[in-house]
Amino acid sequence: MMTKKKLITLIVVMLSFSVGSCSGLSSYKYTNIYSMTSPHDSTSKEYGDKKIVIKFWIDEKRLNFIMKNLTDEPIIIDWAKAEYIHVDSKRHSVSNHDSMFTNARFNPPRSIIEAGAKIVDSVVPAKNVQKLEEFTWYVNPLLNQFDKDAYLNKGKTMGVDLPVYANGAWETYSFRFRIINVAPSSRRL
Repeated sequence: MMTKKKLITLIVVMLSFSVGSCSGLSSYKYTNIYSMTSPHDSTSKEYGDKKIVIKFWIDEKRLNFIMKNLTDEPIIIDWAKAEYIHVDSKRHSVSNHDSMFTNARFNPPRSIIEAGAKIVDSVVPAKNVQKLEEFTWYVNPLLNQFDKDAYLNKGKTMGVDLPVYANGAWETYSFRFRIINVAPSSRRL
């Protein structure tokens, strides 16, 4: 039989692990709420055509997405030609999930998505990724979410241009996201 002291210790240890590993928590004071504005309006940040279906979710440091290839052939994302468009309209080269914490972050290799397959990936401005020391990297946030100036983000638009090869031709998908609201974060550490 477990004593009350052991039970409390066990609960504290379990809570420590669950809180420490919870990716849903944030140390930022403010949260941006986004809506897709291009290629079409979508509060769920989803888009689909005859070649792909893509759904985005945006956190403080990345534009994350899941993409499904709807074609009968592999499709390719050319990361070296992809661009992050900041709220000031400046364009930046990007890293994806596989290249972010490597020396290839400024020239990531292409991703191939087999017919009918899905990938989960992310877009980060390559300049936002810093190697601090061996095995230690830091990703800077996309926007200010630290102080009350975060409210100035409201109404601004950012995005990503993704060059995709599908059905024998290249097409650049231009995804844009408007910050429709800024709210105090309820996911604070």
